[in-house]
Amino acid sequence: MPEPQASASLYKRGDVIGGTYEIWSILGMGGFGVVYLAIHREQQEPYALKTFRDEFLNDCRAREAFEKEALLWVHLEQHPFILAARHVREFYGRLFVAMDFVPPGAEGRVTLSDHLRKGKPLGQEQVLEWAVQFCLGMEHAISHGIKCHRDIKPANILICDGSIRISDFGLAAAAEMAWRATADPGVAISNRNAASGLSFSVVHTDGKASCGTPGYMPPEVYRGEGADVRSDIYSFGLVLWQMATGSSMPPFVGSFRGDVETFMRAAYERQMMGQVPAAPSLFRAVIERCLQPDPSRRYASFKDLREVIAPLFTRLTGKAVTIPTAANQSAALWDNKGASLAALGRRQDAIACYDKALALNPSEPRTWSNKGFLLHQLGCYEEGIYCYDRALALEQRLGGIWGNKAASLAAIGRYDDAIACHDKALALEPGRAALWSDKGVFRESSGKQIEGLREWKDERTRILPGDPWAPRAVGSQRSQGGRRRAKG
Repeated sequence: MPEPQASASLYKRGDVIGGTYEIWSILGMGGFGVVYLAIHREQQEPYALKTFRDEFLNDCRAREAFEKEALLWVHLEQHPFILAARHVREFYGRLFVAMDFVPPGAEGRVTLSDHLRKGKPLGQEQVLEWAVQFCLGMEHAISHGIKCHRDIKPANILICDGSIRISDFGLAAAAEMAWRATADPGVAISNRNAASGLSFSVVHTDGKASCGTPGYMPPEVYRGEGADVRSDIYSFGLVLWQMATGSSMPPFVGSFRGDVETFMRAAYERQMMGQVPAAPSLFRAVIERCLQPDPSRRYASFKDLREVIAPLFTRLTGKAVTIPTAANQSAALWDNKGASLAALGRRQDAIACYDKALALNPSEPRTWSNKGFLLHQLGCYEEGIYCYDRALALEQRLGGIWGNKAASLAAIGRYDDAIACHDKALALEPGRAALWSDKGVFRESSGKQIEGLREWKDERTRILPGDPWAPRAVGSQRSQGGRRRAKG
């Protein structure tokens, strides 16, 4: 197969880049460029492969700027709260960054932005835990040579096995350098992502470059005064407000009417007024200090910010934020690899990875659940039930595991046991419509059709608005236990 040439066109499935990476699919498109799911042909490992827009790489100085910043990201080494960038390579005059692939979770969510699209506040415990994790990741990055991130936003924070992974280090700074290196720096480069409403932009105001995402850009960066760690703290304050309030959009933004500079100017003016929109009392003081228009009045470092947030988490939960040990990090890597292979349909290989993860850390319920789900898909129902039992012995509050166990029990005709498991799942997640539908199917299959239909109809009113698990007719054919429930 001939190798694709450098162009703005997208690579398609089956294309091989540099004789090394075979394209599987497009994971996303944004302000910097395109991210592909690609398989390393020798390692047989999945990677997220990012390449950059032609506007950013139209001369050698621009490519050098991006390569320098991307290599700083690569050299951050392994950290539990940072998405690992493995290497940077140039093919056909284009730069590619190979990153760890984070597969979608049980509901198809990958980023914090995905979690915020429901428009509901995250639980306070979850907000505080992720905030502490973010601070720890940024502290590590800054101690390893990253001056500042420059593009902190929910789309650059990935969620993997309940923990965050910070992505795209230094690329906004590289974009600014690339913008300055272009032959015509008066040309604005912008991209508005229809899904999120906001994406990366490079615009100029009074002859000064402003690089970042509209709505998340600190006032001093908008003015072209440069950025430091306090600028990142401002951007994270916006994200923290979103997590606390459940808003899919940051504060201070208005309606977008097609003009990026007008949109950003209006947001800047609201920022400078210093009036932060309402937030839950637990977070209000922290958010207000992060969002001070004057950088000198913000937290001076992420360590300072963490030392305020961590006690709030302990006071609320009675425990400290858990930082994975070296062994657990290795287990998490095998677990993530297993999920990646499962997403590619390589179930046996994925199970082998889960076995390696469990050998290192047998106390992770989600790994047992993930293995159980794949065994169910392979028709190994008894083995899957064993895995679900191991998971539930560790953590009984995960409704998805009870639901998946019910599906495996039903597959071997143990309908009464399946219904009992569904009762436990519904007590934990009463808004998940598929659970009510499944329960009716199980009752029908066990000869209790009328009772199942009546209960399902009576309980439909408990389905939460906007629930993606839309109810289906009882008795309809379903996938084996619901293929989308890949994780507990």
